[in-house]
Amino acid sequence: MSKKEYSKSVEGYSEKSDILKEFKTLPGVGKSIAMDYWNLGFRSLDEIRSTDPEKLYIRCCELHGGYVDRCMLYVFRCVHYSLNTKKPNSEKLKWWNWKDTEKIQKSKR
Repeated sequence: MSKKEYSKSVEGYSEKSDILKEFKTLPGVGKSIAMDYWNLGFRSLDEIRSTDPEKLYIRCCELHGGYVDRCMLYVFRCVHYSLNTKKPNSEKLKWWNWKDTEKIQKSKR
């Protein structure tokens, strides 16, 4: 590997690392979900901000080749709320408060 190629790969890694770090500042997002956002093609919080959580969950299921626990959808909803609300309610920054209503859960069965 030439010096130029090495420099480029280190630069790309650094950029990816910085982006993943930024994703992990979101409520409910750790290393694994940050990587899911990356693998879904996101490179900034602005890109995530404008994405519908329900559609994102479907894309995530496709990425993983099947069913993904619905907790992932709850995290996506929570993140969407946090990025689109100027003064978010602290209770709504907990992903488990974004579960489906009972009526929706029954229709999914």
